[in-house]
Amino acid sequence: MNNGPAKRPAGVSAAVPIGILTAVAIVALGVAGVRDTLQAAGAVSGPSWTGWLAGELETVRPADWMIPAGVIAVVAGLLCLVAALKPRRHTHVAVGQDGIWIRRRDIARLAAESAEEVDSVISARAKSRRRTVRITVRAIGDTARVATDLDTTVGQRLAVLSPPPRIRRRVVEEH
Repeated sequence: MNNGPAKRPAGVSAAVPIGILTAVAIVALGVAGVRDTLQAAGAVSGPSWTGWLAGELETVRPADWMIPAGVIAVVAGLLCLVAALKPRRHTHVAVGQDGIWIRRRDIARLAAESAEEVDSVISARAKSRRRTVRITVRAIGDTARVATDLDTTVGQRLAVLSPPPRIRRRVVEEH
């Protein structure tokens, strides 16, 4: 059953840590609620945790620090909303139109392997950024010819990517 091409993979949202902390807080409230239910049913002895908390909150009086703390809480809440709604960054690049995706570090490996296939190349290193692949090659012989062959070979190998990255190359002559 083919439902068409796969969706583009994306990185983790900035809201994930906030969600984890919120989940831990809700679990803690649930534990307190279950414990108080057991205490009310007589299965557990001791004072009610929520009763104790309500008693402590009842004695709170307005203080000078509460206004700045409230402003900070509102700003933190707005930042959490922005983090939750902000689009996640893309971590993969499409290979053709079939819904196949590749990571940027794998693009760099493909570029380096392709560069090593060029005659006179001793070694190659590559780094992949959002839209650019940087290749540094150590070669012997005519560096201009190696650079042209490098553009052709690596360009053909990475042409299947959508969009194909720009190729920046540096050829270092070995003696």
